[in-house]
Amino acid sequence: MELLRVDSEASRLASFEAPRRSVVVIHPDARSRDAVGRELASFYEVSDYPDIESAAVRTRATPAAVLVADTAIANSDRLQALPRLRAEKVFHQVPMILCTWAPKQGRASAPIVSDADAVVDFNNRDRDLIGLIARLVDHRVEARWETLAPSPREALKRTLAAFDGITDLIATGDALDFHNIGQACAPVLDAVKQNGYHQIFEGLANHNSFIYVHSLRVSTLLVLFGYKLGLGDDDLMTLATAGLLHDIGKTGMPQALLNKVSPLDPTEKIRMRDHVLLGVRYLSKAPDVPSGVMAIAAQHHERLDGTGYPDGLQGNQINDLVRIAAVVDVFAALTERRSYRAPMSAAQALSVMTNNIREKFDQKFVALFRDMLLSSGG
Repeated sequence: MELLRVDSEASRLASFEAPRRSVVVIHPDARSRDAVGRELASFYEVSDYPDIESAAVRTRATPAAVLVADTAIANSDRLQALPRLRAEKVFHQVPMILCTWAPKQGRASAPIVSDADAVVDFNNRDRDLIGLIARLVDHRVEARWETLAPSPREALKRTLAAFDGITDLIATGDALDFHNIGQACAPVLDAVKQNGYHQIFEGLANHNSFIYVHSLRVSTLLVLFGYKLGLGDDDLMTLATAGLLHDIGKTGMPQALLNKVSPLDPTEKIRMRDHVLLGVRYLSKAPDVPSGVMAIAAQHHERLDGTGYPDGLQGNQINDLVRIAAVVDVFAALTERRSYRAPMSAAQALSVMTNNIREKFDQKFVALFRDMLLSSGG
């Protein structure tokens, strides 16, 4: 009976896990498949197959975010399966990229190129396969938002526009208009109250702006948690806007640092931790950012045992709002793919926070958060 209970809980918690982003690579040569896989593994779950037929059979159950195929296969007679693959309902909106590996392959024939969204020379050192995938996938992801219910649709569209606008303002040194951030987050509150928040999570599936995806997941989970705790609209708006803005300092960090696959060295760790100070410094330019939002932005990496940063606060120096934000932020991060590790399941993340690093978090809020997820999932 205990095993059944654990399985049931894991199933209900699964709806709060970050969606997996998957890429299917098709190439007859195993070494070439491995080369593409290594390049993409930091951001995607990569499945590789030697031919179209095996890829088609295996990916029907788990549709991919993008297909990457070899033009040598594309020019063979066997790849008349490619248009058929595109025609299947489960694949017809999946971006398709053809890669060339060697000059002798030549260019893909016109009919095949017309079935592909892009052609990439894999021997070109300046290629940006990840960037190309991101652009192709995000365009389709955002187009699908139009099919969602009004509140989650507006939550996704407005928060993305606001987030992109903030990054532009940071680049120019201009202050944000916090009123606009509140307007962008208002549909998040509506989606939670109308029980439509799952569509926000679903709408983020396969989106490649990982700072935005993490921020909106934190924002939505914070509002859901606060709503279940009985907080009023003012506090819920504080949580929503703080969630969207808490990591804004990362938008000014070098991509090479954010996307590094290997562990950060001591100097890089210090540099990464600067995102908190960068975010607070930027938010301080706006005169109307609430104190609760500033506190969460400044302290979401502080820990009860004093091991956090940037100030090493501990115990009663950390208020309840920040304690709640720390729980949600870490849960969201652990269940998302990072360049240096695979995502955990929701059940695994909660277990780590309860057992492995329990002294770092207010376990009262960890338990309440877990209960909230279980009562809201499934």
